[in-house]
Amino acid sequence: MSDLFLALRKLFNNNKPQEAKGESGFTDSSLSVPNLEGTSGSVKSDTSHFKWMEGRRYNAAEGLAYILPSDPTEADRLMIEHFLLKERVGIHLDSSNNACHEGAEVLNLFPSPPLLQQKFSRARPQTAPPWWPGSRCWEMASEYTEAEFLGIDISDGFPESIRPKNTTFVIGNVLDGLPYPDAFFDFVYMRAMVLAFTHNDWKNIMKELFRVVKPGGYVELVDVDMDAQRMGPETKAASERCESNIVYQGLQARGIVSKIVRKFPTLLRENGFIDPHGNFGSAPIWWGGKLGDAMGHAWEGAIIAMKPFYLSSLNYTSGQFDNLIAIMKKENVANETYVNYYWAYAQRPLADANQ
Repeated sequence: MSDLFLALRKLFNNNKPQEAKGESGFTDSSLSVPNLEGTSGSVKSDTSHFKWMEGRRYNAAEGLAYILPSDPTEADRLMIEHFLLKERVGIHLDSSNNACHEGAEVLNLFPSPPLLQQKFSRARPQTAPPWWPGSRCWEMASEYTEAEFLGIDISDGFPESIRPKNTTFVIGNVLDGLPYPDAFFDFVYMRAMVLAFTHNDWKNIMKELFRVVKPGGYVELVDVDMDAQRMGPETKAASERCESNIVYQGLQARGIVSKIVRKFPTLLRENGFIDPHGNFGSAPIWWGGKLGDAMGHAWEGAIIAMKPFYLSSLNYTSGQFDNLIAIMKKENVANETYVNYYWAYAQRPLADANQ
């Protein structure tokens, strides 16, 4: 388990999570994180489609737009983001509460960094390591024990033996289509994929989600807006240089539309879903208590994860970049910088219009 995850877990307790607030109303959320230790079982991973930059491992699969790393450090960051969003937004919106009934089929779509082969401690055979690719699906499956959870990822790395009985994992690229029959799932849940899909990818993915969810079933989308608000002067200057240079150009060159999170309800409606519900909340970065600490780790981790792109954009040395990170942290506190996160869910009609 990494030092990052251990440090963050010390921040959290098991109090009841708070309601998500809009940008003008932050609350100090007591985030609850389960005691996720190592487990027995084997994990296998094919490392042939990776490349290394600045000491981090990135997926180099052909046609893949995703720009964040695929390594244990990024998996830790995603895990923190998962619990933060779960506590603030709730995995348990009306859609999931209604859909995760006994016998329900649930599809989870998360970015899941694969790992090199590991040997886990046998001390806790019923829990997954926190950086394990399927641990977010595992955690949902443990809560909704009467539903069946399925996860899919482009890279292998899932435990082959020790896992909840109601989970199944397959290796596949969702851009090639979901390997499931029509009208199969009661609920499809997709989170933190804004940097994974191009504009055209989103069109195809939404068609696939509509296809695999049952009439009357739900699809739910959750993600973080990439644009921080109330940035300090040096943070803003660096952001503007990046926005006009390689970082955002790199996203655009890949066809990634990061601001699509603000249009989730429209995206669902345009692709045949009905009665879309959406909203947003805000989270402080490095201020405002435990919530700010958690978001600070997740946000800073994402910037560090894109270090190769920032170095090219700003023409910085590695040392200058590290100094900028330290300045950003101070400015985030002084200026009360925050970030917005968006969520939406909608239902597939009981009777399709074309039938």
